[in-house]
Amino acid sequence: MKKINIGIILIIITLISMICYLIHQENVKKQDIENMKGFLDEYYKVYNKYSLLYEEDRDIDKIIDKSKYDKYKEDMKKDLDQYLYDEINLKQNIYDNYNLKITEQLKGKYIYNSYEKTIIEYDKDKLVFNNGYIYIMPKIKLDVDKITRIATIYNKDKEKYVGDTKTQVGTDYIYEYIILKKVNGMYKIVVHSMVDPILFSFDEELKGFYV
Repeated sequence: MKKINIGIILIIITLISMICYLIHQENVKKQDIENMKGFLDEYYKVYNKYSLLYEEDRDIDKIIDKSKYDKYKEDMKKDLDQYLYDEINLKQNIYDNYNLKITEQLKGKYIYNSYEKTIIEYDKDKLVFNNGYIYIMPKIKLDVDKITRIATIYNKDKEKYVGDTKTQVGTDYIYEYIILKKVNGMYKIVVHSMVDPILFSFDEELKGFYV
């Protein structure tokens, strides 16, 4: 009887230990999710900031001094570095997305008067924890005030696109794919698949013709 009782006690202790471990792991996961949300909210503030040109240059027909944006791009890299995993190729992929957006606005292909992405939902079915990585596809609210060229013609003398424009003002909803890695207790972005569609489902209004 004593041997049986000891066996039952050991089984009960094991079950309690397993339950406590699972509860602890679930609590850690919940805390990780909350920390991750705060991290990504801060990251997207930087994302929004460097999606726009300086306020005085938000004119699609203005000839802009591109050289003053060299420092802008360096500042962008410094601000982003704190959020990105320290691997040069991974960083460069993200930098290139930002640089493309800045360059195309400087050339007048389009101009953002305002641009803001806000994460509004974390779908549990699109959130995976695996070996220190977090795979996530958050739902994002995108608020845009944008002027876009309808048919782009490149003027070599001005180094600027010209042509008809349309306005795109409103709100859209998108999903972006992100992979995070936990490094020394801090999150870092390994992959950010950015969605910046040229066409949004907003009301559009034709503007004049520019040459």
